Amino acid sequence: MKIHLLAWLAAFALPAAAQNAVLTHAGHTFSYQESLETAEGDLQGEVIGVIHVTREDGLVSIYQEKTALRPGCGDEPGAEYIGGDFVALCGHLGGRHYTKTLFRLSPEPAPVAQLDYDDSPAPIGIDRHGVLRTRVLRRDVFAGVTGPAYFPFVYALDGAAAKPAFRREFGAGARPLYRDYYETLKREGKPRVHYRAMAAALVAGGDKGFACRELRALQKTLPADADLAGWLRTLPRAGYPGFELTACKG
Repeated sequence: MKIHLLAWLAAFALPAAAQNAVLTHAGHTFSYQESLETAEGDLQGEVIGVIHVTREDGLVSIYQEKTALRPGCGDEPGAEYIGGDFVALCGHLGGRHYTKTLFRLSPEPAPVAQLDYDDSPAPIGIDRHGVLRTRVLRRDVFAGVTGPAYFPFVYALDGAAAKPAFRREFGAGARPLYRDYYETLKREGKPRVHYRAMAAALVAGGDKGFACRELRALQKTLPADADLAGWLRTLPRAGYPGFELTACKG
């Protein structure tokens, strides 16, 4: 009976343990584990995350941090090698504010930048020039826009800055990620629901010819009271480029 009870308890413990992440790469081990905070303070008694980077043999500690972010990243890996000189660890606050911490591997592993994905974690990619990019979907970007409206923003790592950080990017370099999101919404076949985010993705990609064709087609699917041209003029309030539908030929 005791054996069955232990097995039952172990089964219920698995989901929490599964959130822990360990990655060994380039002679170092990255560990992101849940832990119960015992030290006095605001988080005492709470489950927190502990990041620990060691040499692969585990004998030399390189970096350690306690964080309110618990390990876990939805469908994304909790720890992954991005490419080039980078590893990313991902944690969350109770299923929200999924946040990736980017580590540079050389000369010794150290955190260089962090990015909050809200509730939609996504991959970080690296292009042939070594530029790291990722897409974040933000809600509550525009006052008065309610409902399931997720607006795309592509972020690229500015590694040359005095303090490296992920910064919003628009235009050709970010275009594939914006277009991918646009095509995803288009396939859903709900333009009345998604036209605002679709328009934002088209404008953000910086391909005027493609944007004009798609916006004209989108306009035909909308009811008369949907002011697409007016919405395009609203986009700069959230940092998107400006766009005038009247500038499209034809």
